[in-house]
Amino acid sequence: LVSVIVPCHNAARWLDECLASVRAQTHRPLELSLWDDSSSDGSASMVEAARSLFQEAGVSLAFGGGSSSLGPLGCGAAKNRAVRQSSGEYLCFLDADDTMRCDRVAAPPPPLL
Repeated sequence: LVSVIVPCHNAARWLDECLASVRAQTHRPLELSLWDDSSSDGSASMVEAARSLFQEAGVSLAFGGGSSSLGPLGCGAAKNRAVRQSSGEYLCFLDADDTMRCDRVAAPPPPLL
């Protein structure tokens, strides 16, 4: 299993394209692990609205975060939390305002000896 790690804070403007590029990956099994770092622009609802699209594409979704009394904790904290909630043997990092080619996660690297 490869987990695509996406930290997210107020990325609604780019999020649809980012999520579509994850669903378009040719490699399976695949998981999207996205942590919302206190977004106030509807990013979290966009992820929830796309949940069924991920299910149809055969991509599991681990989604956490949301508003926090502390406010946004930053990209590093969001990445760390997304990694913690992921279940992949391999990790692939993607920012919420980026996209990736459909073959970026074509095959995981061979194990290190």
